[in-house]
Amino acid sequence: MSKWGPIGPDCVFTPRDANFLRLSRRNELGRQGLVKSIAVDPTDSGTIYTAEAPTSGGNSAFRTTDNAESWTPIVDSLQQTDPANVNPSCVAVNPLVTSTIYLGTYSGRAYVSPSSGDTWNSPPFDFGSSNSVSKFFVDPRSASNPSTTVIYAGCNNGVWRSSDGGTTFTQVLLGILSDFAARFPTDGTPADFYAGITDVGIFHAVDPTSASSWTNLTTTPTSNLPTTANFDNMRIDICRLTPRPYVWFFNTVSNNEITASIYTAPNSTGSWTSIAIPTTVPQPAYAGLYDSSFVLAANSPGDGSNDILLFGSIDLSRSIDSGKTWTGLSGGAFGDEYHADYHAFAFFPDPPPSGVVPLIYIGCDGGLGVSTRLVDPTTTLPDTVSEENEQLQTSNTAVVQNYSHGKQSSAIYSYSSDPTIGALGYIGCQDTGINAGDSALLWRGIQDSDVGQVAVKQGTDGVKIWTQLGSPFFMYVFTDQGGLGQAPWSLVTLPGGRLVSGVSNFIVDPNGNCLAGVQPTDPTTSVSAAIPVGNQVVTPNSMNFIEVGSLLNVDGGSNAETVRVTAISATTFTATFTIAHAANTGIDRVSDTSISAAVPAGTQTVQPGSMTNIIVGSNLSIDGGKPQENITVTAVTSTTFTANVANAHVAGAAVVVLTQFLTRVDQSANATVISQNFGINSVNIVAVSPTDADIAAFGTSDERLFTTSNATAASPTWTEATTSKPGGLTMASIAIDFRNNIFVLLGNTINAGTVEFPNVTPLFSILAGDWNPIPVNNLPATSGFGKLVTDPVQPSTQYAGNGARVYQLTSDGRTSVTTWTDISNGLPGQWIYALWAGNIGTAAIPKVLLRTAIPTRGVWEIDVSPSATVSALSLYMRDNFLDVGRLPTPPDGVPNPYAPSDAGRTVYHYQCADIKIDAQQQGALPGGAVVTFFQTDPEDSTLPLSHVLFDQLKDNSDNVPAADQAHVHVQVRNRGISIAKNVSVWVVFANAGAGLPALNLSASSGNNFNFWSQFDGPSGKILPALPVDSPWKSIGSPLVLGPIDPANPQVATWTWTVPTLGSGDPGHYCLAAFVHCSGSPINQTGFDVDVITPANKQIGQKNLHVGPPQPPVGGGAPGGGAPGGGPGTGGGPGAPVGGTRPMREYIEFHNSTSSARTSTLVYDLRGLPKELRVSFVLAPITTVNPLPGSITGVVSTTGEPGTLGPGCHHKSPCHHHHKGTKDHCHHHDSHHYHKSTEDHCHDHDCRDEDCHHHHKGTKDHSHDHDCHHEDCHPDKLPTCHLCQPLKCKSCYGCHPKPKCPCEGFFSGFAPIVYTANPSSSVSITGVQIPPFGSVASFFTVTNTGTLVAGTRYYFNVQQFVGGALVGGSTYVVKIFGNLINSIDNPRGDEEEDSDDETDVAPPLPVWIQGRSATARQLLGWSKGP
Repeated sequence: MSKWGPIGPDCVFTPRDANFLRLSRRNELGRQGLVKSIAVDPTDSGTIYTAEAPTSGGNSAFRTTDNAESWTPIVDSLQQTDPANVNPSCVAVNPLVTSTIYLGTYSGRAYVSPSSGDTWNSPPFDFGSSNSVSKFFVDPRSASNPSTTVIYAGCNNGVWRSSDGGTTFTQVLLGILSDFAARFPTDGTPADFYAGITDVGIFHAVDPTSASSWTNLTTTPTSNLPTTANFDNMRIDICRLTPRPYVWFFNTVSNNEITASIYTAPNSTGSWTSIAIPTTVPQPAYAGLYDSSFVLAANSPGDGSNDILLFGSIDLSRSIDSGKTWTGLSGGAFGDEYHADYHAFAFFPDPPPSGVVPLIYIGCDGGLGVSTRLVDPTTTLPDTVSEENEQLQTSNTAVVQNYSHGKQSSAIYSYSSDPTIGALGYIGCQDTGINAGDSALLWRGIQDSDVGQVAVKQGTDGVKIWTQLGSPFFMYVFTDQGGLGQAPWSLVTLPGGRLVSGVSNFIVDPNGNCLAGVQPTDPTTSVSAAIPVGNQVVTPNSMNFIEVGSLLNVDGGSNAETVRVTAISATTFTATFTIAHAANTGIDRVSDTSISAAVPAGTQTVQPGSMTNIIVGSNLSIDGGKPQENITVTAVTSTTFTANVANAHVAGAAVVVLTQFLTRVDQSANATVISQNFGINSVNIVAVSPTDADIAAFGTSDERLFTTSNATAASPTWTEATTSKPGGLTMASIAIDFRNNIFVLLGNTINAGTVEFPNVTPLFSILAGDWNPIPVNNLPATSGFGKLVTDPVQPSTQYAGNGARVYQLTSDGRTSVTTWTDISNGLPGQWIYALWAGNIGTAAIPKVLLRTAIPTRGVWEIDVSPSATVSALSLYMRDNFLDVGRLPTPPDGVPNPYAPSDAGRTVYHYQCADIKIDAQQQGALPGGAVVTFFQTDPEDSTLPLSHVLFDQLKDNSDNVPAADQAHVHVQVRNRGISIAKNVSVWVVFANAGAGLPALNLSASSGNNFNFWSQFDGPSGKILPALPVDSPWKSIGSPLVLGPIDPANPQVATWTWTVPTLGSGDPGHYCLAAFVHCSGSPINQTGFDVDVITPANKQIGQKNLHVGPPQPPVGGGAPGGGAPGGGPGTGGGPGAPVGGTRPMREYIEFHNSTSSARTSTLVYDLRGLPKELRVSFVLAPITTVNPLPGSITGVVSTTGEPGTLGPGCHHKSPCHHHHKGTKDHCHHHDSHHYHKSTEDHCHDHDCRDEDCHHHHKGTKDHSHDHDCHHEDCHPDKLPTCHLCQPLKCKSCYGCHPKPKCPCEGFFSGFAPIVYTANPSSSVSITGVQIPPFGSVASFFTVTNTGTLVAGTRYYFNVQQFVGGALVGGSTYVVKIFGNLINSIDNPRGDEEEDSDDETDVAPPLPVWIQGRSATARQLLGWSKGP
């Protein structure tokens, strides 16, 4: 069996501005996993270590040595052998021998690596399993010899010291450690150590070798520190430049930690001073100290007046006056914020030289960020500018930059994919929301928040994502349409409009509906009119679920109150208000009803305000405060219910009818209840057959199992499986295979046999309500079984997660015994949270992929197909974004899953996702200065590019005609089990075509040039020797890449001098890329690029052409922007210098074979809106039938022999490649002149820079259609039928011949101009193309109406033979301007980038719940009721 490999995300791309012109880390929000600890090599700012520990569970540690262009996991080898105990919590670097690093764990261990994390000394020191390590300090005075280096460790139970480089430690301070800080002066003065012991005080030492070395400053009378009655926990730091300490004290008030005070002193013996903190001082966000990080900037002067303090909570705040005033990073759309929940800081240099502002490294829930100016006291916060270095201007701002490139560390809870679009995958994460991936390692962030569950299915308008996010947690349906930024969404609602919260896994049935266990949530509404004090009749915007007795929360803050509804009508409710409330005040329902009178303990008959939905068996929650309890109704009347009540409750106590059930949620977010109400118990596990939507099963939290064979019915019939059910079980997962067999995997093994004949197993099959234990072989020794999935094509085959490993379960078909085989080879060693199996191939040629999602280590994949093979090297380029490099031929001619109804976005083999062109761009700065740049300038101008930057790049070929240089980037991947080295890459180009010239085409070689002789097998080198007359030209010399492995694609880049063309020539080309090495030779003999590309993974073809931006309003300039790129309305930054250019394209249709070909040429314009008009001319062609009858889909034809429009004639004929000749079309040498007429340009506004109407006898320039020459008449304006009507912007002097924008493009073409039927398809059938010959066409795209600025439209020009596609090119029509780039937070009640944590994790599978709860506890997450 093959080996697991990573498929991302190693960067989650979430740009602040999706309309970027440049790549900039300042333009990226943080969407990776939680960084708990940071260590920077003190000699190299680009060598950084992180320890990552999200509340989702899972831990890892990483290293970068290239300034965060890529990251290497450094604890996989440890976790593969001991995942339970290798859970990194902190990391430190030896300051003198920087290859020595130290790693602490939550399980109380200290690891030492002499090789920057490549290897680890064994065994680690063990502080005790419950004694997690929070910090290391390495004494630089002893660090020159790693074996005798003194190290201090802060642990749960105090401070420990090692004098032998971390081999052993001795405890030197006992107590519950809240924080620990140390300072090591370089001037020979004593060191300072401060330790905060919870509820005890602040301790200080200069050389802590034992407990007696410490002094409790809190109990020192002269210290002036607060007493223990005024604090419980604290955060401590010390200035680097002076011995001045700061202590941030917290205290618990109503079970919540709050800032109590901040104290500082000049040194350890000086008197401490309380800082007068303002009411705006930052506060912990949660009850514990989960995100209460405090640090002094390394450049703080230490004077107690101008020190720079930072406090991280949900937001990051800064003080530059020693804590007296505070400023947050919020501002603008996101301000300088990178993400939320700040946990760790580091600096470089630390300490800095005088006058140097250090870099600050920031660890938060979104990953690692860096700011260059955040601790510069002269920088005003928020330091936001109109551009974050992503547009024309670049500047050094305090905005935090994303340093999580190439780090596969997402805090994953769940994963889902649809096998029919198996290249696409989606994860739900802790605090970083929903992330979407395709065949690249880089994924997209499409929603921020806590997301517990995801399920996906191809929809009619995009990819549907059912998800649960919060806070509070609600169920949504998102529609991913492939863009950057948030996807459109809808809240899931029950009939009547009530919202729901998911409580199970989500799974999609074959009909495209999602099955999910849910509980309804209390609805919200508001009032449109103000409410005075007193007994009032109120008209809310909705009366849904408001009943007599309902308790309602009205308003918020100091105006909040809870009222009891005493009467209702169809549109109003009556209640008594003690506070006046303004119009538009919000109302939240607290309860269904309430009790009218006090209820004593015992079996009681109770009269609530309303009996709605209360029936015998109902579970009710009484009293939301204390003493809250759940009761079961045993009898009812029309006005009362009877139940056994354990506690007494006062009159007015809230009564909530507990409802939880299974729902079917369609793609429009409509939920239908399809099971009984389980009250207090949730439907927490759901399964459905992959082949029959009627076969389904679910489990409940009280371990009941139900099955049905009519799940699609309006009210399915569910049968509980009880026969032979063993006692004491805990269900972990339910799975149904393609033959409709139902399996249940328990969390632990159970003896389903007898003492004499035991049958210890975690696996059961369910048949006709009977639990059948399945005997097992080779069962894992450890407990903790998790997810179970079935193989989609192999019967009697399942896959199961157990701890950090994955097993294949197989039965030989002759016995009932199932054998468990460990297939974890290649996995990193962290906990298996999700499993997914899907056939992305066909029934005839299956390709079954198994994927797992691992917190802090991303998504991994393995081929488990029956025919799976293992290759040492498996080099490939993706033919398109749906190509995962595993199928015999990639997806070709299939709908784009993000826009399945858009024919223009159909996915073809000639759209290679691993070839990108980045032509130089130009733009005018304020003041008129013109800047020229690539997307990678200036931040990433050093080549080669990382694969992350490659995936972020936009295809920028629209600038090729205007640029003299372009970067051509080719990315190469390797899915083999060995590392690929010395990989040669070469790129050649030809004129744009639909059907490209044969690679062996060369008249001088008799059209028999051996193209593949240039690829040397033994050496793996490419030795270019193209004939001079080959239609293919080399971009540049071949480049050599390596090493390449599945996690590290490599990118080859050429700076291409675009061939010089005539003014305004379209200048688009088709590219072919070739990958070759001795270990994986290209092994090709064919010469037809369109045939060999889909068949050979080491050949890529890019026939995608992005046209120049077109004006949003037909015939006018984009947004009124002036030439030079002024923004104008809808223009936005980045307007091309000189304005827009018409979209004019030349394309060839080749016969790449040695036999004559009869082809159909197609302009497939179905993806264009009706406002975009396409007109074209053809080179002289021969068709089987007369040409007029061979063309369909045109709305008009114009022209006459010898003309292209009234008064037009040809000059300077040009030559094309017709009938096998070697002549090339150089149509820029021809000219198209209009006859001298009395032309008038009044009321015409052509703004094309190439379209100038020259008048006789003057040198006047008439702008903005103000020309009034006496010999100009509008009724005689010359017309070109390709760019009709010709409009004039200006008169440029004396010239009798007005110039057409299409000048130079028609010579050699037939004189007939065809205009396509809007939004349709044009076909030219029966076209005769001789052996190795070609025909050509020239076309224009014109906006005749009004289109949304920033939109893109797609169409294809193709060639078919016998109904089969033999070549094509995709064209992109860009409408000038920017789409509005806003991120609309669901429900609209929270800032998008604020943290959405609640005091509980989202609903999670049972095998995740414990790990997530443990992680939250270790991270300081603690809340009271």
